[in-house]
Amino acid sequence: MARDREHLRGRGPEAGEDLPLADRVVLVTGGGWNLGRAVAEACAAAGASVMLAGRRAELLEAAADGIRSAGGVALAAPADCADPDRVEELVLWAETRLGPIDCCAALAGGAVQTHRLEEFPPAVWDEVFRANVRTAFVCARSLLPRFRRLGRGSLLFAVGGGAFHPEPTPGLCAYAAAKAAVARLTDQLTAENLDAAFRVNALEPGTVKTDAQRAAAAALAVWMLSDASAPLRGRCLSVHDEVSRDAAGVARIEAAIHRARLRRCAPDAE
Repeated sequence: MARDREHLRGRGPEAGEDLPLADRVVLVTGGGWNLGRAVAEACAAAGASVMLAGRRAELLEAAADGIRSAGGVALAAPADCADPDRVEELVLWAETRLGPIDCCAALAGGAVQTHRLEEFPPAVWDEVFRANVRTAFVCARSLLPRFRRLGRGSLLFAVGGGAFHPEPTPGLCAYAAAKAAVARLTDQLTAENLDAAFRVNALEPGTVKTDAQRAAAAALAVWMLSDASAPLRGRCLSVHDEVSRDAAGVARIEAAIHRARLRRCAPDAE
């Protein structure tokens, strides 16, 4: 595995760099474009070996080539991340080439549709949920048992788009409902695994139409995947939440019912 990592690496990180994901293996679904590519690049710059997955092979390869050209380690595998058999195959391949997966940014999604509800084709509604909710479920189903065996792990979903409050844009019912389901999945997985060493959190990336916006969201994703954000779990943090960026802020979130906390009561509450 060490030889594979060296073969896939370019120049390598500079000595003395602060690398919060050093020696970690990170799977990024939806990693070929937009937010997913930005997060994959940021994880590689933070020292991780990155496995990029998604449906468009040409975008994945371009993203992986960019990471390797910048000195990072990256593999790319075309995959429908809603297909549990295919996800299991790519996870096994990543483990063979890079080592056990430590973190996953499960960012596959999208499929935004703007039909009014009374005009929404049921098949299109199902596709929105498949692209956003099923992909999150499939990644969690494959990785959480592995995280449990490793005694560590960090899983990050992407939410927003009406998940927490209604958006004035007509026609977002399917996407908003799907992202709300992912937020609730984050919450419930945490509640069901309070004794586990792994963490499940969610990122609200805000608008990601510019390089600066994508970079800000990717920096927060790296922080949430890394040990720097411990002990936060079962939380959704927005790119606009500066309270998350320092140790005192983390302590305040963990000690109180914060507005970005998904769980509404302490685990030991009656």
